[in-house]
Amino acid sequence: MLRSDPLPDWRSGRSLVSRAISAAIRPPVAVTVAEAAERHRWLAKPGSKTRWRNATTPYLVEPMEDVLSRSVGMSVLMGPSQFGKTEVLLNVIGHAVKYRPSDILLLQPDKQLAIDFGERRLEREMIEPSPDYRAELGPSRSDDKQLEKTFRSGMKVTLIWPVKGQLASRSVKIVIVDERDRIDDDIGGEGDPVELLGRRTTYFGKDGKVLVASSPGRADGSGILALWRRGDQRLLAVPCRECGEYWTPGFGEDRKPTLSHLYRPEGCDEETARREARLVCPNCGGLHGDRDKPALLARGVWCPVGMNVAADGTLSGPRPEGRVRSRWFHGFLNPFKPLGDLAADLTAAEELFARSGDETALQTVHNTVLGIPYRAAADGAEPLVADDFDDRRDAYALRTVPAGVAYLVATVDVQGNRFAVLVRGFAADGESWAIDRFDITAPARGEGDIRPAERSEDWQELLPRVVRRVYPLADRPGWGMPVAVTVIDTGGMDGVSDKAREFWMFARRKRVPAFQLMMIKGATLTTAPMVGRPTYATVDGKPNKRAYHWWMLGTHELKNTLFNRLHRLEPGPGALHFPAAWEKRWFEELTAEEKRKGRWERIRRANESWDLEVYALAASLRLAPERIDWSNPPAWARPVEIDTARAKSGEGAGTVPAADGASAPSAPPAVGAEGETVVRAMPVPAGRVRRKRGVRGRVQ
Repeated sequence: MLRSDPLPDWRSGRSLVSRAISAAIRPPVAVTVAEAAERHRWLAKPGSKTRWRNATTPYLVEPMEDVLSRSVGMSVLMGPSQFGKTEVLLNVIGHAVKYRPSDILLLQPDKQLAIDFGERRLEREMIEPSPDYRAELGPSRSDDKQLEKTFRSGMKVTLIWPVKGQLASRSVKIVIVDERDRIDDDIGGEGDPVELLGRRTTYFGKDGKVLVASSPGRADGSGILALWRRGDQRLLAVPCRECGEYWTPGFGEDRKPTLSHLYRPEGCDEETARREARLVCPNCGGLHGDRDKPALLARGVWCPVGMNVAADGTLSGPRPEGRVRSRWFHGFLNPFKPLGDLAADLTAAEELFARSGDETALQTVHNTVLGIPYRAAADGAEPLVADDFDDRRDAYALRTVPAGVAYLVATVDVQGNRFAVLVRGFAADGESWAIDRFDITAPARGEGDIRPAERSEDWQELLPRVVRRVYPLADRPGWGMPVAVTVIDTGGMDGVSDKAREFWMFARRKRVPAFQLMMIKGATLTTAPMVGRPTYATVDGKPNKRAYHWWMLGTHELKNTLFNRLHRLEPGPGALHFPAAWEKRWFEELTAEEKRKGRWERIRRANESWDLEVYALAASLRLAPERIDWSNPPAWARPVEIDTARAKSGEGAGTVPAADGASAPSAPPAVGAEGETVVRAMPVPAGRVRRKRGVRGRVQ
């Protein structure tokens, strides 16, 4: 909260009412949003303050003025992160506060982001450093709420998030939607958030405004890109310093994004790209660096579709009709992102993708640095079929751990009458080997069936048969590798979520470390991060990090990455291997989904192996093996010596029993009182893992 100053002097009720009425009825002053920002806004910097200057970001002036134009109903601004789009929103609020008091609704993707915007952007970055704005804030402490600011004129700025009840209430003059592509398209079954909020402005006619700003996060043409196409589709054109012709850096003649305007030496590394990066004029080949950006931006012109920019900066051609102004700013021109850093980020992301099939960094660079949608490699690619894997099996045994594996991950998909289980071993660089695949269809005692959604006791089968499973090392007789993390899907059928929570608490009582259990749910938003932060159960309204928690997975991007890795045929980072005994039906399950129109769709009913591989990839990303010093692996990744005490009685040791009738390589291992394998931790044997210098990781 901003209020830390002493209580104001006493004033009569009449004087307060008089002042409020005067502020409310004062006539609007003919000051533009950009002019108001230069007059009243200060920017806080470490140890100092500086005035807002439109000359720093001249391309933001035109978008700011849309709010005052009666010919504009919606203003759309798309581009990378940190190029100034949020500043437009703040300056619109500041103008309303000083000159045109109007209630404003500002939608953020979630509650936490709404709180952050209110506290950090609105309070600390706009109101607090600017005395003129601060003086307009209402005198009461209730005027300075976390999610709502009330000003002396009676104007309110209210921060909301996508909840059904918040999008259909009172009328407001100005509606702002921030980060549209991180918001679902359907809110509570009532429809698109922009359309819902747009209805709030209907009462104000042509004075009502909807402002939408976002970085593009979708490749299917929805979200902010769809809104841009609804408008006049303006691109920022700048004059070449060599030939004087206007061009649109980052966009070709067809107005589609292109990387051809960025010069980097062919095949160069990250640092060379940083040093040599330049923008190339497509008309004459003239080169432009960071020093040229201020001059380019100062003469920049927002050019609508169907129009052209002459050498003197004037527009010609038919002007598009409609009440939607839409602009797309490319990261090549971002004054806050050096061109060399941009080129280095892009090069590093391309190298990572080529090496491992991981598109996460590449998508991040496209969406947040360049400000353009990223089209995944899986989009439009030929789908995989089971026959593609006929010659992909390798010469190692099922249920044994080949050399090179650093740790094991088990994944569990909950079905109506069984648990589907996959065990995969990973190297530090993401290369991996399928170790086991089985279904748990009956209790270990051999009587009855499995009903995960109905019976809690069925879940207890997972403890000895999955969570505490140990698999023998192929090259070290008597040694085994325990499962490091077990991933369990908690979505789907009614009852599964509750039973999963009960199992987690049961396993914790049995002394299973919390980090070894990764309970998951799949996110519906295609732009969700592959592995989000865990969500904890609350105690007295506060997250309890010792309590039950689950992880939200961005399955869309995980599936893209898995698809790319499955296309890698040669060994190396990200490659997937399968043992000689891997069954054809498991490959059929692995190819049971295809990407159609930008979304993954099931084409066959049985897709368990596909889902299980997605979960395994998520677990490996969560563990962040690249940050671990594998010359001294953490306890959960260390091989163990299997107790041979029971081998003397003929029961055997160092092997794993088959699951549900599958043929076992040999006799079952020694078991303890609860049925789990009895093991004894030993120092890691030389040559078991690939050595890599780095910082030893810690798993949350």
